[in-house]
Amino acid sequence: MPPKKKLLHITPWFPNQKNPNEAIWIKRHIEALGTHFENHVLHLDLKNGRWKFQLVTNENFDHFQITCPNTRWIEKELIVFFALIYYFIFKKRPKEFQCLNFHIAYPNFVYIHLIQAFIKSKFLITEHWSIYHFKFHSQKKLYRIRNIFRRQVPLITVSKALQKDISKFCSEDINAQIVPNIVDTSNFNFQELEQERFVLMGSFWKEPKTPIPIIEAFSQVVEKHPKLKLRIFGYGPMEEEIKMYISNQDLSKSVEWLGKKNSQEISALMNRSKGFIHASEYETFSVVCAE
Repeated sequence: MPPKKKLLHITPWFPNQKNPNEAIWIKRHIEALGTHFENHVLHLDLKNGRWKFQLVTNENFDHFQITCPNTRWIEKELIVFFALIYYFIFKKRPKEFQCLNFHIAYPNFVYIHLIQAFIKSKFLITEHWSIYHFKFHSQKKLYRIRNIFRRQVPLITVSKALQKDISKFCSEDINAQIVPNIVDTSNFNFQELEQERFVLMGSFWKEPKTPIPIIEAFSQVVEKHPKLKLRIFGYGPMEEEIKMYISNQDLSKSVEWLGKKNSQEISALMNRSKGFIHASEYETFSVVCAE
């Protein structure tokens, strides 16, 4: 049997020691290739804070954490570019891998064309991010980001909607192969559990998620159905806003904040619930709805 081809997956989001649930859909996407490829992951983790560089390397997973002050876009792009050069020179040689797969193209892929001349490996972009639909919430032209998708690098998107969003963002037709997000069916499957009188809502709570209007509407629903409850799981930047709203509106008897839950706990909640509500302005592919 021939040896498996080696892939290096480079991603700005990935489950890690501090946050084991971060972008778990990317981890599942990579793991699904395991029967055909030998996967290695570089988590190039750029966050705001005091200057700090830390690279923790393991056999198949390297966590390169960089914290820097809240700087301009171009400065962050250059920081990750030089971090990649450092990694390729001192830690892993690109020629070890048949393909470098960039999950989430921005900012890691912006200046990759500057080192393509001496990297002979093939390149691939796998895009998961809905930010293209919102044009990065910016009025600028964003030429450096648009140019990522004009270099004829093969592209995978997790949905047709995302491919269309990228084409609209770039103002030209962008070809992509569609590989949907992966659902862990060993956890997320139908179970014979007794249903309880609650509906469920859960997410990584950040924009474009919109939980408050749902909670507000539910406060009127329970006037007619006083035994029904809304249970909310998850975490994220909106967490305190959600908990504060429940408290200020005196809804704690009918709306329950559950916090972080693992996959087994979420699956059990889904099976026991009367229904699931997903609150968002836009989704390219909602993993939690697929689950």
